[in-house]
Amino acid sequence: MKVTDVRPGRDYTFIFYQAEVNSKAAQNFFNTMVEWFTHLGYPPNKSAITGSGHSGKVISFSRSKLNLLKTGFDGISSILISTLAEGGEFTSTEHIIEALLGYSKLAVSASTQLTALSLEEVLLAIQPLIRDCKPEYGVGYIEYRESRDDSCRVKTVKEYAERTRLQEWRLYAVKKSLHKQGLIRDVYPFNFLNSSQLDMPVDGIPLSDWIQQNPSRGSLEPMNERLTLWRVEEQNIPAIREVLWQTGQIFDWNKYCPPPLSPEEAEAFIRRSQASIEAEIAAERGRDPKAGIDYQVLYDAQGREVKVYGPPPQD
Repeated sequence: MKVTDVRPGRDYTFIFYQAEVNSKAAQNFFNTMVEWFTHLGYPPNKSAITGSGHSGKVISFSRSKLNLLKTGFDGISSILISTLAEGGEFTSTEHIIEALLGYSKLAVSASTQLTALSLEEVLLAIQPLIRDCKPEYGVGYIEYRESRDDSCRVKTVKEYAERTRLQEWRLYAVKKSLHKQGLIRDVYPFNFLNSSQLDMPVDGIPLSDWIQQNPSRGSLEPMNERLTLWRVEEQNIPAIREVLWQTGQIFDWNKYCPPPLSPEEAEAFIRRSQASIEAEIAAERGRDPKAGIDYQVLYDAQGREVKVYGPPPQD
């Protein structure tokens, strides 16, 4: 499969938050995903591993595997396994299949160009990992994967607002464990809810009871001791989302996060965006960024995330 077949495109995506990472979970993740990738006909060709004896850089899968044979899985904090499309360089935009365990997250993404797959098939493949990693919340859906070129196109105010909301879910809500206070990221075809989310009131009753009042609101299915799977038909999501947004179940970053930078502050940081791009490209290619480059995440006057590399601006 060539890069042009998967970029831009759509992905089957599952993301689970607050997943446990230990040597047993890491080993089972590695073995399960390698077997699954190979079964689909696209064995992994890239990997990035952090932990004792590993650099965290994206390198060839064969080299990563040899390193793991030497070091074992003790002390591993993250594993990325990816099958890059023919001619691809960047795992985040040009993969056919990709799986990550680390940073308190379990994530799997596969191109919808793989006709043998569906959301159901991906869920079936990763169910053992959900059991091993014991996440506290998760979602499954079909998403549009941006290409490198897409990141430069002009976006609407609505697109910027939604992107910012999802970034703040990752940067703020997950770190503050808001999912344990009943909040959800959004409504998706697959929602893996914990007890606090199921107990959140909607129209005066728990969300779980509200769902079961009407078949159009989906179905509930116990997954394990922590999570219940809430399935929702795609066509019913907008109506459900409208209700849960109004009642406050869906994360609204404006209620939790600090205000954006002033126009003057934003301008000072945006001027340095090229350094950010260069550093990210270097990291994707497994090279060290320029000496002294570090970053912090800030926001411009429209609330957009700006990842700022380099030393602080001089007065």
